[in-house]
Amino acid sequence: MEVFQTYGAAFKYLRESHGMTIKKTAEDIVSPQFLSRFEKDNSSISLENFSRLLTRLGITWNDFFKVYRGESTEYLLQHLYNALNHSANDIDILEAARKKPAFDFKDNPVFNTLTADAIRVYSNAAYEFDWDVSEEQKRLSDYLNQTDTWGEVERSLYQLILQTLPTEMVAYRGQELCNSLKNDLSLSMEEKREIVETLLETLRYLSREKKNREVERLIVFMTEEFKKPGYLYYSSEILLFKMQTAYHYFRVGDMRAHDMARKVYFMFDRMEKDFDMSIMGKGKENFYITIQQINKTGVEFTLED
Repeated sequence: MEVFQTYGAAFKYLRESHGMTIKKTAEDIVSPQFLSRFEKDNSSISLENFSRLLTRLGITWNDFFKVYRGESTEYLLQHLYNALNHSANDIDILEAARKKPAFDFKDNPVFNTLTADAIRVYSNAAYEFDWDVSEEQKRLSDYLNQTDTWGEVERSLYQLILQTLPTEMVAYRGQELCNSLKNDLSLSMEEKREIVETLLETLRYLSREKKNREVERLIVFMTEEFKKPGYLYYSSEILLFKMQTAYHYFRVGDMRAHDMARKVYFMFDRMEKDFDMSIMGKGKENFYITIQQINKTGVEFTLED
């Protein structure tokens, strides 16, 4: 798929790929002459009309941003994800931490700075580099504290640097994310999945930091949340939730850990066998080893009741 750095060129590509003429696309929205100028980057367009044109083509904003690679918050997030997901070793991480996006993002230089900060802070914490990232941590923490309404940018930054934030802030934001899942009926499936993934990281972090009351509250909430019909296709998230719950119970010596861990182990086993997923076998092995290391129940974990 081709990619473009202007709105007009990206839209033209999508229009032509859908077999639509300028005249048919523009009908009752803008004039054909205006649409031609827009596609040549000789004219700007209102958000309302652009949204209607996308609807005329039958494509979503997400479809559009797959081919548009100019300045946008979406591109900035993609740079952040790619820099980290493609980093397999220390050398790659160092390169990712130094790499800058292709644009200066003059319309919002704050996001540009925060993204670079998040990559450095995450890399330093995850790979135990001996970097001084105190300034970056402060900028990120201040920004997240001062922003009440969180979108994808804030959730992404938070999830990356969560393990470096004060536990009080993580507990508070975890509760806010729970409230969003519970009360915001406008959330898309993708937004809900992002929040669930962030809550799983929150659970893991708070458990390791021994914030047991907050962890129990989060476990109760997510247990009830996952019972709702809307989570039918969240099998991997549910598996991770049960795994983190079992880990927490083992850490605090709660005997519920054993039953939960057996369920997790057999979920791994079933997915490995039914779907021929060898990675699940590795996950099952790592899960078992971790249990032996953190088990404080005083009873050896076995696969039998």
